[in-house]
Amino acid sequence: MDCENLSCTSLGGNCNPVGFGVAEGTPCGGGMVCLAGACVPLSAIPLPVNGGWSDWTETSCSRSCSGGVIIRQRVCNNPAPVWGGAPCVGEGVEFRLCNLNPCLNSPDDFRNEQCAATASVPDTDGNVHEWTQFFALQAGMPTDEYCRNPCLLVGQPLYDFRPPGVNTDGTGCWDYNTADESIILRCVSGTCQVQTGQISLCRFTGFVSLRRWVRGALCAAKWRYQWPRIHLVHDFGPLSQMEARNTR
Repeated sequence: MDCENLSCTSLGGNCNPVGFGVAEGTPCGGGMVCLAGACVPLSAIPLPVNGGWSDWTETSCSRSCSGGVIIRQRVCNNPAPVWGGAPCVGEGVEFRLCNLNPCLNSPDDFRNEQCAATASVPDTDGNVHEWTQFFALQAGMPTDEYCRNPCLLVGQPLYDFRPPGVNTDGTGCWDYNTADESIILRCVSGTCQVQTGQISLCRFTGFVSLRRWVRGALCAAKWRYQWPRIHLVHDFGPLSQMEARNTR
């Protein structure tokens, strides 16, 4: 059997090459298998190597006050899984809040600073303008877009996503108080993440058509949140109230 070139029999009985090699591990006769285009004994196939995590690397806190974010990451390359080995188990990225002491200025000032800092960056027509924060959620934008540095053109009813197209980690993307706890949303790596009164940072699993967050978003520290009730919040539309359940 030719392990370099796979051939298949057509309906007319002709044997035609298909333009690529035979899949690794395909039997090629005499108790041998195809490996890297050659017919080799089974003993030549390497044993599976399971993946292992690298050490964690950690960023510094993204803000000095009012809640910044520390991101730590690891990579499944110590070793990388090969020859059918199992992938690494667990998360490769984790987030936690830091420097929760309130800033002296308002949270909105931080958004204004990020928008104002883009005044020297020309628009697509080569013109420069003054920019201020844009209340994206009240305009009906999906929450993640509130972390793309949406800014309002000063004196004009026009907004744009200003460079670098992502807000600083820890920028608030929404605050909402329920009867039992405060739900705070923060920008992390360009997406809007949930942080609750238990200081557990959760990830959205996505949106559905009615702007309701999907049930069961997974959280750090093994918290899970469910949404059994619907509430109207401002003019953003129906939002399901969170209910914390400790699954540890």
